[in-house]
Amino acid sequence: YGGNYVEVDWDTAVKFFTAIFKYALQKYGPHSFAYYGSGQLGTEESYVINKLTKGGIHTNNLDGNPRMCMVSAVGGYITSFGADEPETSYDLIDVPEPETGVHADTFLLIGTNTAEAHPIVFGRIARVKEKLGDKAKIILADPRKTRTGVVSDLWLPLRWSMDVAFMNTLIHILLFRLAKCKADPTTGKVECENPEYIDITWLKRHADFAILKQSQKTWALKDYNTKYNNLDDLNKVWDMGTTASVNSNYSFYPSLGKKYASEDEIEKDWWKGFALFVKFFETYKPEVMVKILFGDEKPLIKRTLAQKLIASGELSPTDVNLSGTDPFVEIDPVKAMELAAKWLAEGRPLIVWTMGINQKIQGVHSINAIIDFLALTGKIGKYGSGTLSL
Repeated sequence: YGGNYVEVDWDTAVKFFTAIFKYALQKYGPHSFAYYGSGQLGTEESYVINKLTKGGIHTNNLDGNPRMCMVSAVGGYITSFGADEPETSYDLIDVPEPETGVHADTFLLIGTNTAEAHPIVFGRIARVKEKLGDKAKIILADPRKTRTGVVSDLWLPLRWSMDVAFMNTLIHILLFRLAKCKADPTTGKVECENPEYIDITWLKRHADFAILKQSQKTWALKDYNTKYNNLDDLNKVWDMGTTASVNSNYSFYPSLGKKYASEDEIEKDWWKGFALFVKFFETYKPEVMVKILFGDEKPLIKRTLAQKLIASGELSPTDVNLSGTDPFVEIDPVKAMELAAKWLAEGRPLIVWTMGINQKIQGVHSINAIIDFLALTGKIGKYGSGTLSL
């Protein structure tokens, strides 16, 4: 331990802790104690520490990582669905739907090293891949090459904090390259050459549109604990927020606060909102975005899959570097993003994430963008597809 620590027996350790514990409570009061836990605690342990902290010591200084780690997921689901939890279950990974016999066949793993953080879930995804072969597609979006990539078909070396931009680029490809849509907000028209990629029926049944007027970062100086101690300026923290979280910064189509004279007026307003929504993604061209998303890293695709895609005409030999014998080969970044969007749009996709999405300033907006992609394709509420915050 570098000379800083020495081993002691458990009795000595417990006596030392309780002595320091009693000293702090007697000298500084109940608020000198705080407990911070994690999701690794079971129900019984959580109950006991709550009783000790609140009922015994009489302090509210009790928190746990589960609250912080899932707060972005809660915010994303509430702002998109109005409810604070995923619309899916683990069964969608590999349990066949009784009538159709289908389950998920396409997985986007983003902000998660599933193999190490959630090995049981990873095992179930790996078995789907083993069963379906190349009919199943696994996309890993991660700055690192992790064990999760062993079963992946495509590795996208996403740089830190690029989640929103990444999903918006996939949406651009979906709207303008796969569906080939054109949007005119002035007339409220959206026309798509390949309408099968956009589920208008689902959107008209379930979606309305909140269009941001302006967004800027805000800073607020907050004082958290001065009334409990005498640390003065050490209690003051600058917190960053954004006007994107304020309802008044949005225009809604259709709007609950607006009186409509007819169903036709509501329909017209809905199409105007949809046109503005589509128009927003025009600037996320992959030719520009891949440099921002990946930097100098090149995406990788499984060699055997690349060879099959070349044989079928879905890939050009110039899109990949097949030299050498490595099981994964470099692929053109734009083509990699186009393949990812196509697989997600055409398959039964589950988009799976953990703290790499949630524990970010843009966590809520990242989840909104994930849901936006799936909503456009009508994949929400359909067995075998949807969002899954692990």
